[in-house]
Amino acid sequence: MWVGKYYHEPWRDELHALSICNAADNILNLYALRGYEAHPFLYFVIIYITQLFSKTLICFMVTHAAASILCMYLLLYKFELPAYVKILLVSNYYFLWEFGVINRSYIFILLALLFSIHLFKQNKNLLACSILLLGSQIHMQALPLFAGLFAYYVWHLLRNKIFSLQKCLMLTILFALSAFACYYSSGVHFADAVVEKPSLIPDFLADYKDIFTKINIGNWSVFNMRIIGFWNLFIFWNWPIHLAAFLFFVILSITLLPKKSTVFFTATLLVSIYFLFIIKGWGYRHYCFVWFAFFMFYMLGTKTKLLNIFICLWLLPQALAGAFALYRDVQLPFSNSKPTAAFLKTLQTNIPIAGIATYTLDGIGFYLQKPMYYLGNNEVNNFVRWTKQNEIDFTKEANLDKSLITYLNKYGSGFLVLGKDASAFIIEKKLAESTIFDATKIYTSPQECIVQDENFIVYALKLK
Repeated sequence: MWVGKYYHEPWRDELHALSICNAADNILNLYALRGYEAHPFLYFVIIYITQLFSKTLICFMVTHAAASILCMYLLLYKFELPAYVKILLVSNYYFLWEFGVINRSYIFILLALLFSIHLFKQNKNLLACSILLLGSQIHMQALPLFAGLFAYYVWHLLRNKIFSLQKCLMLTILFALSAFACYYSSGVHFADAVVEKPSLIPDFLADYKDIFTKINIGNWSVFNMRIIGFWNLFIFWNWPIHLAAFLFFVILSITLLPKKSTVFFTATLLVSIYFLFIIKGWGYRHYCFVWFAFFMFYMLGTKTKLLNIFICLWLLPQALAGAFALYRDVQLPFSNSKPTAAFLKTLQTNIPIAGIATYTLDGIGFYLQKPMYYLGNNEVNNFVRWTKQNEIDFTKEANLDKSLITYLNKYGSGFLVLGKDASAFIIEKKLAESTIFDATKIYTSPQECIVQDENFIVYALKLK
């Protein structure tokens, strides 16, 4: 994992959160700015506090690495598991790479869950519940896991008369308030922001094949290893096979898990699936929480030999995927933000660099240590503010011309960064045929990276 951390180039999503924390003057300002990321507040507080010691990328990465190491320490030394299960767990795709190497909030979700389960098994019940209250403020998509585990704790404490009914009711009210705080702080609260309010009554018939396929892929974590941009690309999309594998996973999970946790696992499973219908994601990291529901109750209960074999059935492909993903991240750049920023430094210009796909600029801006010009907003900033202006379709010539003319009128000449996404070819063609702009390509990323739209092209621009 440390090897992966050393070679991994943080990409835009990692650096966007870090840039927000570094731009905040205080906690209140941080709460306001975090709305442009639209995730619960606690993760930003963690980064903000650690950055008080040193506003550096190293400090940011060490913070996430420490969370990964604590997770692995708990798995290896604080839980009674067969050695072969421990080895597969610490080398699985999520612990080893997706959450262990990539610096996002997900590793703190796992740390909170594991630490809480450890405390609960040590009969430190109030502290275990408190960790869940905190953990529920890390990521909205993990809320069903924290709720399911919390419900199991309360049931256990009532059933065994460890806590009184009044105390359990008070804890339940606190968790309900915590869940609401997570939901509220996950929203965007700015008049100029792009607000995507998910429907609480989703169209199940429209999305069920896509969702259940991705859930099964999240369980297995098997991707196409022949493709450089393997991340978030799945090996096949055969719906009947994915449905059969998903049903196999659910039926065997319910059959093999200890009976006292079956109801709580099933409820957590159903709520997690519901959340996936209303909060649609793209990659493994969004759809793995169904598997982690099973993992959570596996760690809590008695582990039979058959149950250990069953979890290995899911851990073995995850371990192979984790090892390959780590190898690829060492072999290839994850993002080309860093070398692109290194090239831009050689231009020695005070003109802010502009970008079309504004979300790709955050990585470049961080490595460049200069504010970027976000064409969508026509503003210079240290990170992208997700506003309605960022919804502009720059493949339409009128939108592209208007924004670039505004930029060039302000600075006389400038530089434009394109990420090689689906729109890049169209925009390049428009620039080549333009009667308004003189656009000269001066840089192309020399080596393809894993995040496909962070392969960059740079143009020198001026008005004709």
